[in-house]
Amino acid sequence: VFAFGNAVHEAAELAVGCGEVDLVRLASKYELGRDDVRRLGATARSAFDRINAYAADGWLMFAEVAVAYHVTKRTVRLIDRYTHRQANQAKPGELVGIIDLVCVRPGQVHVADWKTGTWQRDSTPGLQVQFAAMAVAKLVGADSASGSLLYVDERGVREVSASWECWDLDSTADVLRRIHETTSGAPTPPVAGEWCKRCNIL
Repeated sequence: VFAFGNAVHEAAELAVGCGEVDLVRLASKYELGRDDVRRLGATARSAFDRINAYAADGWLMFAEVAVAYHVTKRTVRLIDRYTHRQANQAKPGELVGIIDLVCVRPGQVHVADWKTGTWQRDSTPGLQVQFAAMAVAKLVGADSASGSLLYVDERGVREVSASWECWDLDSTADVLRRIHETTSGAPTPPVAGEWCKRCNIL
């Protein structure tokens, strides 16, 4: 499952970056089986169609954009994603994210997250996409942003979108600060509950 999703992500990244995609090479790289090779061709074409639609709408696109966001200073910087994957590039107080697709045009920001799993009818762009939208908005000086979950398969792309104004982006920043404060603090003592009855350790 992960290999197929990674192959689709890389195909979309290459389509944005250079426009040339060797699906045979990707299938070999990720050791896809015969059925997944067939699915890859059709699914990649669905992704390419969506990318072309963004381009036709005047969006300038960047794939796999890595950002580091400081939760107290509320600043954003670009980082090298390859270096980050080899060794964490986050400085104290920073959260790091890699954004599948960043789209910009004058005064506007849109971010997107490719999904190759089952489409969720009631899904909405969550905190991951909100974080990406806020970070890119800060980078380019936009007051608002939008984001999408792009569920891609052989039949096409189902897009689930949301938009955020400046006060929404500020609220996202507040949430990220609280999460960082909680997770970077001292370990909290365990609390027994109903879930303990299902624990294989006990």
